[in-house]
Amino acid sequence: MINLRKKEKDDVHVYTEALNDIMFFLMLFFIFAALMKSDSVIKVSVPKASQGKIETPSKNEVTLSVTKDATGAIQYYFKDQPVAVEQLEAAILQEKNIKPAGETVVMIRMDKTIEYQIFVDMLAITSKTGVKSLAAIQK
Repeated sequence: MINLRKKEKDDVHVYTEALNDIMFFLMLFFIFAALMKSDSVIKVSVPKASQGKIETPSKNEVTLSVTKDATGAIQYYFKDQPVAVEQLEAAILQEKNIKPAGETVVMIRMDKTIEYQIFVDMLAITSKTGVKSLAAIQK
């Protein structure tokens, strides 16, 4: 005789009890991996005056200050006297020729709000004059 009854098929079950644990551990792994990722930032340690010894200024030291006035215009001062940016190179050369003994040190003093490009321009001007020592100070 032919068996016409349908066979009972076993129910297929996907056991998801362990899936919760696996998902939790994967989530923890990615959180910790994201926290340990090092940024591609170059860290620079800036020396502080209170931690080191302060050197006495050189006899051939001149100050070049760059500030912004109330209107936002950039003002240049050489030896505390206002000067146009076009005249800076000539003023540095004149100071270098007045005091030929030893190196002339140009101290660049800039406000925090001044753009970095202006600092680079000041470096270019001082390097054209042959000044060997240069110190940058931010006020």
